[in-house]
Amino acid sequence: MGYFLFPFGEVKKGSKIVLYAAGNVGQDYYRQAKDTDFCKIVMWVDENFSSEVTKSPDCLFNMCNDVYDLVIIAIANIDVANQIKDTLIQHKIPEKKILYKPPVFHLTVENVIKPVSTLKLTELISNTEVTQEAILDYFHMSDGDIDFFTPLINEIKHEKQCNDMVHAKIISSALIIINDTYTSTEAKIVLLRILFAAECFTPQFMQAFINCIRSLKGNLSQKYWLFIDTSYMWLYYPHILYDGFFTERKDLLKEYAEELQLMWNPPQYCHKDNRNICMLVHHMSAKSESDCFTKYIYPIANELHKREYNVHIIFMGSHVWDSGTSFLKPLYYGKMQTSKLENLKYQYDLCTIHYPKAATMRERQQEILDSICQLNPYCIIDASDECSVTSPYYIQNYPTIYLPLRNHDYSSSFFHKCVYTGNKENIHLPTDIKNQILYLPLYFEYIFPKKKFLRQNYNLSKNDIVIITVGSRIIYELSNDLIAQMCNLLYINKTVKWIIVGCNSLTSIDNNFFDLFGKSILFINYEDDLPGLFEICDIYLNPGRIGGGTTIAWAMQHGLAIVSPFTATAGVYLLGEDNSLPHESDLVPFIMKLTNDPVLIANEKKKCKMISEKWKLEPFIDGLVSGISSLTEKFTISQ
Repeated sequence: MGYFLFPFGEVKKGSKIVLYAAGNVGQDYYRQAKDTDFCKIVMWVDENFSSEVTKSPDCLFNMCNDVYDLVIIAIANIDVANQIKDTLIQHKIPEKKILYKPPVFHLTVENVIKPVSTLKLTELISNTEVTQEAILDYFHMSDGDIDFFTPLINEIKHEKQCNDMVHAKIISSALIIINDTYTSTEAKIVLLRILFAAECFTPQFMQAFINCIRSLKGNLSQKYWLFIDTSYMWLYYPHILYDGFFTERKDLLKEYAEELQLMWNPPQYCHKDNRNICMLVHHMSAKSESDCFTKYIYPIANELHKREYNVHIIFMGSHVWDSGTSFLKPLYYGKMQTSKLENLKYQYDLCTIHYPKAATMRERQQEILDSICQLNPYCIIDASDECSVTSPYYIQNYPTIYLPLRNHDYSSSFFHKCVYTGNKENIHLPTDIKNQILYLPLYFEYIFPKKKFLRQNYNLSKNDIVIITVGSRIIYELSNDLIAQMCNLLYINKTVKWIIVGCNSLTSIDNNFFDLFGKSILFINYEDDLPGLFEICDIYLNPGRIGGGTTIAWAMQHGLAIVSPFTATAGVYLLGEDNSLPHESDLVPFIMKLTNDPVLIANEKKKCKMISEKWKLEPFIDGLVSGISSLTEKFTISQ
């Protein structure tokens, strides 16, 4: 972590400047100039301008030179900066008014080499006293970063893969410490996070983690982030879910909301002629079509706006760093600066975006509730992805529809109705949830490719059968058995190729099938144009996992045959039970049939394409509006 240092030594204090470029360097310069009030930014220009925050370079070229003292080029690449400088000179900007210095990257305190624990795996297994002392060292030396235990974490990972007996001993020794009444709650949480980081986590540990969060007293900010962590831990490792997880987490949510003691005094609910709808979101981004805000939330909000609803998107604010965490930094956390949120505000101008600006977690939650009270909405659409800690408040006074972003049978949030899109016959829910379901037709926006992909650029021939697997969590989701089956297929059939998107390598392939690397197996760490890449592929291989629905949907829309097991929640959700295979062990045998039968693979592609052609936004919104109307009428009567 760090930042590019504004060229204070080259700029006279109080100067009027034009900042050229809004990339990483430009954003750092802009923030420092604003925060320090060192100089006045009369204009910020960038070729990818936003019209409100940044302007087109043409605006600078048409500006009188007397309006500013300097044009500062905020570019890291010297060659690009020199090209910009030449362009400025060509547009009659005096060279003496152009400033470019190669940016200096200033390391923050977080980059200082930190101490690490010397605790060994043998000590963790055999000596609980030494382990407890090492955890005490963590509180004094780690600055809340679990990486303090990186050597131990790596050792556990390695031994867990090689020796089942060691794995069992790790679990047994950890349980002794966790069940020890003399071990502090904080120490137990740290140990559990070590085990989670080492991929040595069980449903029993997950339950202990929930119980430890409940036991924390008075540490609201830390408790908040630990609660948010529980929203994502099971997504990465579904096997850690236990019977009653969502019920216990819901109880924890209610207790925590009461502990916050937020002010909640909303006005009388207004049903008649009220067109205000609040959409609550936990993620906001404009960077990628795969982001849930871009692909899902905004199109829905936009369509509601077209139907004359006043849509207010409220950002739940947990991405803003909260300094109140006392002993453990968040596990899953994306840092979003206020300036970037303001940029989004202008990009999505059909809706009104609200985001909390307060410094602390508790103050932000209060701001969120205050915004809801002020808007007095007709209905709340909660798309906060299990991350709203205020749902026990607003459900009391406003009809709330939960819009899940993950395909799962349960939820910890509080709501009146929960959206379920898909085949009613395929739904398997407990009775208490089933009574709250709002059935809607499935919707997935079609995303056009950004560029043309060519097989020859990936060393693929036109006769190759290209299989693709995609996922940011693919290193956890591809089992060794499935990898071995796929690699054996690649040995047998040289015309079959396998593209894996989401990682640089897989340990199982590195250790056992390295000779396939770069020949029959291609790794792509990240690709921002998956629809384009799908155009050169034939089969989408989906392992048994939770999630992955967006990429599966895109693959179907772009004509790929989907091979997915019954244990893959998103696969069943999109394909239906009839088109999903019974077990993960059935995937490769079916792929072998497809690769040997051109008619069969063509039919599978056609079937998946036809299913996807039914995913339209308008029927989804029709059903949503009808559901809102029915819910609000019942809610008014109950009030």
